[in-house]
Amino acid sequence: PLNQTVKVNQSAFFSASGGNGTYSWSGGQTPTTGSGNSFSTKFTSTGSKTVVVTSGSQSRNCNVAVEAEQVPTLTCSPSNQSVDINQQANFVASGGTGTYSWSAPSSSRTSGSGAGFDTTYSTSGSKNATVTSGNQSANCNVEVRQPQINELVCTPSQQTVDVNQNASFSATGGDPNAGAYQWSASQGNPASG
Repeated sequence: PLNQTVKVNQSAFFSASGGNGTYSWSGGQTPTTGSGNSFSTKFTSTGSKTVVVTSGSQSRNCNVAVEAEQVPTLTCSPSNQSVDINQQANFVASGGTGTYSWSAPSSSRTSGSGAGFDTTYSTSGSKNATVTSGNQSANCNVEVRQPQINELVCTPSQQTVDVNQNASFSATGGDPNAGAYQWSASQGNPASG
C-alpha cells in the first residue's frame, strides 16, 4: 500500500507492479533492502518511515507509520484481601510484559519473581505487595488481622490412672500465635513437655 500503520517489530508488507518488471527495495530496517515484486521489513523504533521501490528509472515511496507496541495494563489480584497473622496471602499478576518481580516489605518473603507470589505477615495492620513489569507497577492491599483466640481446652479434664500408668492428654484452642503447646505436670514423669 501507499500508506500503512504497523507496530514496532511488526512486519510491514509491500508489493509493486508496473515499471520494467524488475524491482529493488530500500529504506527498510530488518532487512534494509530487497528485490522482487514484494518486500517485507520490520522497524524497531516509532515514527514515520519511507520504503522506496525502484524499477528501471522509476521510483515510488511507500509510507509507514510505526506505532509503539501496546503493553497490556499490569494488574495484581486480588486487589484487596484479608488474612490472619502468619496466614499465607496469595497474589497473581497479569498483563505487563509477562515478566514480573515482587516486593512485599515487612513480610516473611520480601521479594520474588514470576506470575504468582505468596507471603505471610507477623504483625497486624494494613500491608501491601507490589508487582513490577517493565515500566508498570501495581499494588495489592492486605489487611492483616489478629487471629481469634479460642478457649484453651485440656482433654480429658479429669481421669483416673494407676501408679506408673500413663495419663494421656490433648489440647485444643488457645492463642494460634503462641506456637506449640507447653505442658507441665509437677509430680509426673516426665514433668514437662
